[in-house]
Amino acid sequence: MEVGSRMETSLSAEKLNSRLEEIDTGLEAQALPLKYRPLEGFKTIYGDMPDGPLRNSLFDSIADWYRDRYGNRAEPDGIIGRVPVLLRGEVYLVLVPLTLGDTVVRLVDQIEGLPTAVGASLSREEFEALGRKVAGATISFRKLYNLTVEDGFLDAVERGLVWRALFDLETAVTTLRHVGDTQNTIFQIHQAAEKFLKVALKRAGSAADLKRLGHNLPAVFAELVRLSARYAWLESSVDALQAFAPNMQIRYCVVPRRREDAIEAFHAALSICGALAQMWLFDTKRGADNSRFSPGSYYVDGNQNTYFCKSIHENKGAAPSAVLTRFGVSPVVGRIMGRHGSRCLGERSVSGGKD
Repeated sequence: MEVGSRMETSLSAEKLNSRLEEIDTGLEAQALPLKYRPLEGFKTIYGDMPDGPLRNSLFDSIADWYRDRYGNRAEPDGIIGRVPVLLRGEVYLVLVPLTLGDTVVRLVDQIEGLPTAVGASLSREEFEALGRKVAGATISFRKLYNLTVEDGFLDAVERGLVWRALFDLETAVTTLRHVGDTQNTIFQIHQAAEKFLKVALKRAGSAADLKRLGHNLPAVFAELVRLSARYAWLESSVDALQAFAPNMQIRYCVVPRRREDAIEAFHAALSICGALAQMWLFDTKRGADNSRFSPGSYYVDGNQNTYFCKSIHENKGAAPSAVLTRFGVSPVVGRIMGRHGSRCLGERSVSGGKD
């Protein structure tokens, strides 16, 4: 799956049809699921293009071609991720829709297969606990979706690993929900995080044979941090995931794991993958690995939250830190403003420039 870097915007219908015939044949040979092919076809022809009327128009032509060719099977489902939750003794999947602007959806409407009676009887405590889990996962899935849209900066090996990791995440939650195999679910989740960390390792300059690194997550992470200390803050998520699969015996023999364990492992892996996706996107947009802030400037993060930099503080023996004020809109409480602290060289920071 190679992404084009050019921006052809004047293809005739005949030429577009010819290009898509060729591209789709190649994508089918790679066994890429149909739901992903329109986007890959778009990127192959037009490259990474910013959102806007032109992009929408060009993409609509490609989506129409796929609908004409494959019928209802090519209709997008509008779902960018699925989040496993344990509710009253049952595993359900919460669908994360692709939304625009400040669109708000009802949480209970997104829980796949939830009986109406159960949804109507959820207590405030159950709803709030569910909402907290889903909110964090939704942010991570949006980061991953943004990466799939703008992944032209990845080379073929990196893109292949990213796509396989995304399939691992989707397969894992389906396995947990419909099969109940917690061991295989955790293995697939572990694989997703491993693939993203190996991409990070490659992008950090490692010349190591990624296959020879095996499935030793701590070793992969240690080498990554050795090459680039900015990844060190992911340690807690890596440790949490590794605790559920300390070795690959989880593939070959009985290693009892609860459904709660599988769900916790999923969130740890999703956090790792989402964070790395956003870091790479920020690197590309600002042209550097590290964030820089200036007092009096406004910044936008990967979730389109706006921040105002109030001040910069020097820290002896450590990177400088910035005091940021966040402006945003919550679908629950309306407009919000809060104070945040951020390391100027840390990846919890935001990207952008002077307003």
